[in-house]
Amino acid sequence: MNFADDPAAWFPPERGPVAIIGNAGSIFTRHLAALWRSMGLDARLVTARWHGESVLTDGTPIVVTSAAENSRRRGTDQWIERAASLIESPFLAVQAARFQRAMGSETSYRPHLSPSLADAVSIAGEMRRMRPQFVCGQEVFAYGLATAFTTNVPRLLMPWGGDVYMYAETTTLAFAAVRHALNRVDLVVPGSPMARDYLHERFGVPLERMHCGGLWALDRKRFQRASENGRADICRAYGIDPSAVIVMNIRRFFPAWGSDLALTAFQRFAREHPRAHFVMLGGSGTESFVMAAREALTREGTSKQFTLFDGDIALDECARLMSVADIAVSLMRERDMRPFASILEVVSCGAAPILGDQPEYRAMENQGFRTAFCSPGNGDDVLRALRRYADQETLRESTAADNRRYLDLHEDGHAQALELLRTVRRICDGYEARGLRPPSAE
Repeated sequence: MNFADDPAAWFPPERGPVAIIGNAGSIFTRHLAALWRSMGLDARLVTARWHGESVLTDGTPIVVTSAAENSRRRGTDQWIERAASLIESPFLAVQAARFQRAMGSETSYRPHLSPSLADAVSIAGEMRRMRPQFVCGQEVFAYGLATAFTTNVPRLLMPWGGDVYMYAETTTLAFAAVRHALNRVDLVVPGSPMARDYLHERFGVPLERMHCGGLWALDRKRFQRASENGRADICRAYGIDPSAVIVMNIRRFFPAWGSDLALTAFQRFAREHPRAHFVMLGGSGTESFVMAAREALTREGTSKQFTLFDGDIALDECARLMSVADIAVSLMRERDMRPFASILEVVSCGAAPILGDQPEYRAMENQGFRTAFCSPGNGDDVLRALRRYADQETLRESTAADNRRYLDLHEDGHAQALELLRTVRRICDGYEARGLRPPSAE
């Protein structure tokens, strides 16, 4: 095999697609598909439940297994889910306190294993028909079993954070399923050495079967600082004063992601700085939280200083907003895991970051990343950081310069993607040498 830097030669489309198993609406899965397609691979998204578009704007097909099934197959899937639910329900009842501890401040989502098991059977069947060159599962709790159940094909699995830090700990059954998935694939791809060590210690994943990074690449052309004229145009489109200090909360509007803490700090800061403007993203499922925030801002009389979004927005629109942000805030209450897409994207746009204090962020700091750290849940810390950045433009500029250097040195995602695909190619060669994955061109 020629290991020159040409992924299209390693995985030629005529030998079959590469399958990304995951949520078709996720930015991560879409980004990975776009990245691999830009490298010449025939990447396709595969999921069990989806009611959106069938082809993305970059040409990526979305394969929905339920749409291709006949009524008998769908009936079998439903039976599997009901049977799995009957097994899971006693665990959820007896281990309710464990479930609550594991989920912490996350109250808007209750991860149940039974739908994932039914989806896994459906997706594994589709993989037998598709015969991909390799598969990559995105998020272990929802799609780990689907990846592990796929046979006779190289399998990668990418943890996202909440799946292994929270959802896996909700019940002993959930833990067993996540551990099984992590230990039944060819390669686990955590985002950092810290995450790798956790997976080894907690779930027993052998270190030699893990590869750090390579499934996400920062698009620095898309995420860059707006010009002065560009800033004026973008601000005009959203009714923002271009001369305002623009503060952006870059996480979804869920309490577990720190939206309530950010909102409270923003409200306090708005009273001190009437020309500051605050942008807060929404996200699917956050509508009730956003509505409550709008009502509170209206009562307080500061709504004109806020731009709040309902539901999801397009990635390009998010990039436009990030390009004019002067300060960016991310206050995750629960443990975070690399890659920190939104943090790196807004930093690439030149915003000065304010982050909740977490071990992964401290590891980045040791490599030259600059940010203002806040103690978890401490609104006073957030307010002090906002004041510092707002009052000292030179501090924002020096922070942006240091973080550009950090990105140059440590976030070359395309090089990391090439390194990962080389590793996957070697795994594929091993399969073919054993006759487990013969060439599929027909």
